[in-house]
Amino acid sequence: MRKENGYWVDGNKNRWNCEVYTETQALEHSKSLVYCENCEDCINCKDCANCKDCDDCKDCVGCMACSDCKDCVSCENCVSCENCVSCENCGDCNNCVNCRNCVDCVSCKNCVSEN
Repeated sequence: MRKENGYWVDGNKNRWNCEVYTETQALEHSKSLVYCENCEDCINCKDCANCKDCDDCKDCVGCMACSDCKDCVSCENCVSCENCVSCENCGDCNNCVNCRNCVDCVSCKNCVSEN
C-alpha cells in the first residue's frame, strides 16, 4: 500500500481517500476486493473496474455508489440491481437493460420514466 496524491493505492491501482480512511482501513478494504482494478473507495467487490463508492458488487465497470449489484456496466446509485447495463438512479431492479430513473422495477428492458 502506498500513499499517492491523497489516496492509499494498492497493487491493482484501487484507491481509498486518505482523508476518509486510515492506511489500516485501506489495507482491509483492499483485501476485500477480488480481481478489481482502478476502483475508488470500494469495499467487498469482485471482478470490477473503474468503479467508485461501491459495496458488495460483482462484474461492474464504471459504476458509482452501487450496492449488491451484479453484471453492471454504467450504473449510478444502484441498490439491489442484478443484470444492469446502462442504469442511472436504480432502486430494487432485477433484469435491467437501458433504464434511466428506476425505482421498483422487476424485469426492466428499455425503461426511461424521467422524474
